[in-house]
Amino acid sequence: MTFIKLSNLVINTAKISSIRIHKNHYDIYVSHSDVCGWMFHFPIFGMGEISSNNTRFNVSKEEHETDYEIISNWINNHTKSVF
Repeated sequence: MTFIKLSNLVINTAKISSIRIHKNHYDIYVSHSDVCGWMFHFPIFGMGEISSNNTRFNVSKEEHETDYEIISNWINNHTKSVF
């Protein structure tokens, strides 16, 4: 697993679903899954739910310059330009 360490957050890069690139900030969307439920006395029967959600983190150049540079460098080192 690979992680990105920011000033007050560590992000598992495997959980990044997308990054929106704006002029002076990034919106980082991190996915997470929840599994909950219960089982009857018979192992075949049970009820539960599986869901996934995205959490958005905003990294602004103006408010978090160091974190902005870390994300910029990560994007530049881990993506290929198609143009």
